Amino acid sequence: MLNSLFGNISIFFAIFLLASLAGMIAERSGMVNIAIEGYMIIGALVFSVFGFYTNKSGNNQGMQILGMIFAMLAAAAFSLLHSFASIKMKSNHIVSGVAINILASGLGLFFITVINGSDFVASNFTRIWFIDAKFFNLYIVIAVAIAVIVGVYFAFTKTGMRHAACGENPHSVAAAGISVIKYRFIAMTVSAAIAGLAGAMFVVGRTAGIFRGDTAGWGFLALGIMIVGQWRTKFIFSAALVFATLFSFGEAIGSSIGVGTWFADNKMLIQALPYIISLAVMVVMAKYSKPPKVAGETFDKSQR
Repeated sequence: MLNSLFGNISIFFAIFLLASLAGMIAERSGMVNIAIEGYMIIGALVFSVFGFYTNKSGNNQGMQILGMIFAMLAAAAFSLLHSFASIKMKSNHIVSGVAINILASGLGLFFITVINGSDFVASNFTRIWFIDAKFFNLYIVIAVAIAVIVGVYFAFTKTGMRHAACGENPHSVAAAGISVIKYRFIAMTVSAAIAGLAGAMFVVGRTAGIFRGDTAGWGFLALGIMIVGQWRTKFIFSAALVFATLFSFGEAIGSSIGVGTWFADNKMLIQALPYIISLAVMVVMAKYSKPPKVAGETFDKSQR
């Protein structure tokens, strides 16, 4: 049971960390990105379909890497719809994000039905572990590496500081001759790519290689982790670990045999507790949140 618990914590942590970092990257440029769920769905869909056609025997697990790359590219391309609507056409970021989530959900359900004739697609991919260690795996290595890169980018690079300035005072950035529009387009594209990677990991780490058309709302939970982490990489890292631990314990208790009559009779409640706790934490933390000053505001260079 402990091996399973620690294995789940590590993979859930990787998924939450990547998805919440994706939200942070967009929001620190001034873009409210509630479409993380939609990008995760697109990434999960492409990853699963790729595995369905290339890994039918289940013996070609190395193809996961290529599947993850395709998932990232597909989500990045899909994000251009959101970027065009909210940056170029200056539509409301939240409305555009909701539309992206709805469209992604529809596409997910449509394609699994067309491809497999049922309500799921099996990627046939399984978790990849290193040195038989039930905590050290491919997914946590990728997630931590990306987190370190993002942290260094915002803290120590000129480009990262300009990126953050686009979410705090975009008109000053524009006055210095820097394109706010370009930074926001790139931020949204990178954000979607990382969320697509999180979606691919969700398929392997959460649903045993099977995609059923959604990612269980984990994209929305990632936004909560981002808020708890105050849009800062090091705090998001810690918050993602806490949330992953809560979810892993909830799942372990809810699915364990011989844990007591009360737990057995209230299995669904135990599994719902992480969601309830997550909501409560977000409500409490929202009061003290300090998001990027212009997050969600459309940028018009002519208006200062």
